[in-house]
Amino acid sequence: MFKLKSRHLIILLSLIILLQFFWIEFRLRKLYQRSPEYLQALQRKQVEENLAKVAEPEIIPQASGAKLYFKPQQGDFNGTLNLEIWVNSSEPLVEAEVKIFYPPDKLELNDYSWQADPSIGQASWSGRLKEIKEGEFLLTTINFLSLNSGKVDIFFDFSQGSKLDSNLFNIEKKDVLEAVENGSYTSSVITNE
Repeated sequence: MFKLKSRHLIILLSLIILLQFFWIEFRLRKLYQRSPEYLQALQRKQVEENLAKVAEPEIIPQASGAKLYFKPQQGDFNGTLNLEIWVNSSEPLVEAEVKIFYPPDKLELNDYSWQADPSIGQASWSGRLKEIKEGEFLLTTINFLSLNSGKVDIFFDFSQGSKLDSNLFNIEKKDVLEAVENGSYTSSVITNE
């Protein structure tokens, strides 16, 4: 009888130990689930699952700012050089200030709508646009007479962020000029021989 009781007792104790083992594991799991590391991992997993459900947005590049350039940008000329100054802008513009440098030993400004300082070879033009414009459009023209033959580089006075040089102003009076394209030409003087 003692053997039977001891067997029952061993089985009973084994069951109690087994139940305690499962109870301890259950409690440890509950404690772990309350730990900051577990909560962060759970949140990270939920965020990743939510992000996987969100469609990736289509990124459409937005052009910004404006550019000044000459037409033509290069070429040969005899006697007179007639240039167009064009703008390409993604923003509506209301006003412009253009300053260019030219070689005063090879060119003479022949345009009354521009102000010139021939001693340094600088010409400037400013004005309010007749209407608000954006996109690509002709801003103004400039004309020169050739004094001597040779290579002629004409470039815009431009430094990003400066308001003392060429500027293109939007509706909010912000200078949006971001780039310029200069011109390079070859001059020939017409002689009467």
